[in-house]
Amino acid sequence: LYRGTPPRRPTAAPHRDTPPRHPTAAPRHQPTTLPSHQSYLEKQSYLWDNIVATKDSYTPYPNVLNAFDESMKTSFDYATNDVMPKERVKVIHGVGAICKVDMQVSGDSPYTGIFQPGTAAGMVRMGSALEVTETSGMVPGIGVKFFRDGVPSANWVELVSLAPLPDNNYNFFASDFSNHIAPPADTVTKILAEKFKQASGCVTMVGLSDAAAFCQDGTPVESPAFPFELRFENTGEVSFPESVQTQEELIANMKAIAVGTSLFNVVAYETPASTTGVKIGEIVTTSECLSSTFGDSHFFVQHQRVEEDWAIYPEWLDDIDAARDCGASSISLDAPPTCAEKYA
Repeated sequence: LYRGTPPRRPTAAPHRDTPPRHPTAAPRHQPTTLPSHQSYLEKQSYLWDNIVATKDSYTPYPNVLNAFDESMKTSFDYATNDVMPKERVKVIHGVGAICKVDMQVSGDSPYTGIFQPGTAAGMVRMGSALEVTETSGMVPGIGVKFFRDGVPSANWVELVSLAPLPDNNYNFFASDFSNHIAPPADTVTKILAEKFKQASGCVTMVGLSDAAAFCQDGTPVESPAFPFELRFENTGEVSFPESVQTQEELIANMKAIAVGTSLFNVVAYETPASTTGVKIGEIVTTSECLSSTFGDSHFFVQHQRVEEDWAIYPEWLDDIDAARDCGASSISLDAPPTCAEKYA
């Protein structure tokens, strides 16, 4: 939902003619704000111009242990911007490729906002949680962003797991994605999940209610309607090699995805008790999928606390098992305090 006062419009225009940089170079443009009061097309153009200006490059992959030096609350509470807070480093999923996409939602979708029937324009950022090497395996993840007129963009993330794909499979598209994943099973990912408990009592889920609260033209929805779970199921139009890949090879494979490719079927699971999903649309690329130092350093995808979804549909809690579904001893409607609440 719309939170906070929109920041002021930047005085500097995007750098549209900056040549691509060396793969380890930082982008020349270091924006700190993108006003939420702009139109969705202005926001998308601003970000895409900067992505193209630093395309075919990527930042050095940060040390994942640096995550323990940053607050996870920022990923959830920095709601009025599409650009990373100044000095913050994208520790997890530090390198990725960004594509402009349309979500083509079917006419019988029962949901609202970005999920209503029609076409919504946005971006997805695809990459591995860890640096891709000959020994790392692949930990696929997608940051999803749909721009809206005059209000903050709709954001959520789609993952497979916190652990690498099984059988040393490097095919990014080998498994389906979801805004809900299973609790971590190994010690390292359990420790990382504990860090996310700074922000939510159910670290395996992110919410969707904000995406349903405003249409792309900024019109507010009186009674947002959204599914419990949203899966991105692979259409089969794209498949990468299962064999070992390097970071460079993954980025090259992403760039080779043709414009107009249907990447995913969007499948909704209405409630926690739903055993069968319903396809409500598709994610289709409208541009190349580009790596860029701007995308790695500045493209921000907010996470939404799933407790905000539960507050709208509190009956869902009856069908959610804290240990099985959240990796927690208990769950409730009360999330940990936000940054604003903590320092109020």
